Formats: sequence, structure tokens, C-alpha cells
Amino acid sequence: MTTTSFTAHQTARPQGLPSPDDFTLVRGPVPEPAPGTALVRSSACRGAATRGRC
Repeated sequence: MTTTSFTAHQTARPQGLPSPDDFTLVRGPVPEPAPGTALVRSSACRGAATRGRC
């Protein structure tokens, strides 16, 4: 299992339509799921996240 998580954080309030400058891609450890929750793997950004584009 992958041990790195990529999360998009909104860093600015968009004026009009959002742009990539309004977000930051944050890399961190995969969290342990809390009781009653699930950890989901998504392939939506596979490859793009490792290049900093998701």
C-alpha cells in the first residue's frame, strides 16, 4: 500500500472561477482510519499528483 497521501488544500478565496493558484498540493503520510470510517484509494489523480498536478 502507498504510504504517501496527496491532499489539495484551498489556500485562497477565488475571485471568480478558481485557478490552480488558489490551491496547494500537500504531501503527507496516509492517515489511519478512525473507528467507523474508511480509507479510500482513488486513482483519479494517479500520476498527476506525483508531478504536482491534480
